[in-house]
Amino acid sequence: MTDCAAILASISTYDFMELVAFESKVRHEGSREYAWENYPPVFRDPRLIPLETDREGFGRLYRASKALRDRWWADHQGDSVDLHNAHVGEARTEENRRCVWAVRFAHSNVFHCKTERMARSCNGDDGENVLLRRDDADSPWVEVRA
Repeated sequence: MTDCAAILASISTYDFMELVAFESKVRHEGSREYAWENYPPVFRDPRLIPLETDREGFGRLYRASKALRDRWWADHQGDSVDLHNAHVGEARTEENRRCVWAVRFAHSNVFHCKTERMARSCNGDDGENVLLRRDDADSPWVEVRA
């Protein structure tokens, strides 16, 4: 069982903002279930990473963090949107960095994909896009030929 009080006493700004961002999605989407299925938290703290796939454990932490989140919203009424958006941008950059599949479109934008299947489905058959792969986040991208 997760010791929520101990975790919340030492939670990093990034991981706390994952809780805030999740709450924002719950508010926007209207359902914690929908937010969990479509916008699950991704933590950095090794103590929290197991909660990414433990709905009940995450629920305990989320409920335990309510007072902290409420205080954060009250303290950041003027800049909450900017702080939230900055966190979401940082989280998206991290997520993209972890991807080992991508598609470079003809107009030169790169779309990062979590799976090969997703990359191949985005690639299309027109021959203008390029499928990319790398071994890990620190490896260079290599073009994949059919």
